[in-house]
Amino acid sequence: MEDNHQLIPQVLEDLPQGVLRVEWTTDGTTLSANMGNELTPTQVCTPPDIITWDQADSENLFTLLMVDLDPTIQDQSNKYEVIHWLVFNIPGNDVGKGTTHAEYIGPLPPKNTGFHRYVYFVFKQTGPVTPKDAYRPFSHERRLPFRTRELCNQYEFAKPVAGNYFIAQYDDNVDGMAAKLL
Repeated sequence: MEDNHQLIPQVLEDLPQGVLRVEWTTDGTTLSANMGNELTPTQVCTPPDIITWDQADSENLFTLLMVDLDPTIQDQSNKYEVIHWLVFNIPGNDVGKGTTHAEYIGPLPPKNTGFHRYVYFVFKQTGPVTPKDAYRPFSHERRLPFRTRELCNQYEFAKPVAGNYFIAQYDDNVDGMAAKLL
């Protein structure tokens, strides 16, 4: 994984070992997260149709995390992220069989805030995970502040086995999508 948008060391110490395949299919067209390409919030408002990584095996459990690295209410001394999706206990790369701890919320970058970096990480677990905090519902509550480093420390995740990201900025559908969360 390349780091063209300065993800490391803001989020973690090391780059992921491999590339996470993240794809959406709409009206016969396939869109992919591709190491910082631009996608619109409208294009990726639903969970991806395909998420796979080469390092997956049925003998192990994995955690999938999606975060926005660019929330607008912060300063340089207090960097944090917004959690958009969190799934624990994924057998192999079958995300649908994992334990969803934070429902998928697509990108919602506010107007006039420029591009936001939406990053996916997959971590190999050392065993089954029992979440240490309450479930994060499909709402804006309890989604920030979030820090990937703290999640890794809490659950003893080593460096991510795979990752990918895209950038997105406000489009005309963001306000309507955000209203559904409130």
